[in-house]
Amino acid sequence: MSLVVRMPSCRGVLALAASIAVAGAVAIPAGSPSAQAPAPIPIKVGTSGQDANAECYYAYEMGFFKKNGLEADIHTIRRGSGAAVAAAAAGGSIDVGEADVIAIAAAREHGLSLSILAPSSVFVANSPASQLVVAKSATLKTAKDLEDKTVAVVSLEGPSKVATAKWLETNGANLSKIKFVELPQAQMPSSVERGAVAAAVMSEPTLTVATSGNARVFANSFESVGKRWQIGAWFATTDWIKKNPDAAKRFVAALHETALWANEKKNHPRSGAILDQYTKFDPDVLGKMTRATYAETIDPATMQPILDAATTYKSLQKSVSAKEMISTYALAR
Repeated sequence: MSLVVRMPSCRGVLALAASIAVAGAVAIPAGSPSAQAPAPIPIKVGTSGQDANAECYYAYEMGFFKKNGLEADIHTIRRGSGAAVAAAAAGGSIDVGEADVIAIAAAREHGLSLSILAPSSVFVANSPASQLVVAKSATLKTAKDLEDKTVAVVSLEGPSKVATAKWLETNGANLSKIKFVELPQAQMPSSVERGAVAAAVMSEPTLTVATSGNARVFANSFESVGKRWQIGAWFATTDWIKKNPDAAKRFVAALHETALWANEKKNHPRSGAILDQYTKFDPDVLGKMTRATYAETIDPATMQPILDAATTYKSLQKSVSAKEMISTYALAR
């Protein structure tokens, strides 16, 4: 079973990092090692529990953690997204977590020493798992039509806000005339349908749920950053990596194998079943939605564009080098 932890919203959560602890942790039971095999290394892994960061579920269920000598205790942290997972790692509640690369960079700006170990989801323009959505009845046609209107994003600092702001500006909209608000994915379809917001950046499976009903895709806004770029990554504190180099290397190896497995379309039915086990996705939606693509090795060149855009649109205070964020234990190109 997975643990669902209610965390505060993104803004301000990093300031609480030192005091955060995941209460009542429930470990996922691991198989007993054989008498001949060395005891597996315990590791606490945190994720916000979407398809984009579900690799830890697959690594556990398909035996990639066990194969690489790790005993995983997985924590699902629903609220607060990447910033909450970063705070949990900084506070010692988890050892390794997943967050978007902006959240990791922002945590470092706030003095939290985090290093990237492995990539997670990557944006691919011809199979986007996140898009800008409006109501089917909306008369909106261009970016400028969103002026004087409200756009919902899951985080006011994250990739959905940054990429969409860049798309709007690139396509002629005046950003000062557009209001962004933060909404959970689950609330976005109804908010768009009843006109509470004019548009929302929805990710799978919410995207498929909405577009199967009364919403339509307005723009592939993530493409404004590039045709292929890194959205998220698995990270740990520099101190944990220094004290646990063997565990870090084993985690990197396990995630590499997991990405190779999960990217194979023939394995999507099995990964979908695992996802449903942990997140209770609608099986009909799982069969229709665009599945996440996972990077198989870390490449700073695919991380830099969203970091640069985050600086331009003030999610980060200063320029960040993607290369400097990556641990020496990461499997790099």
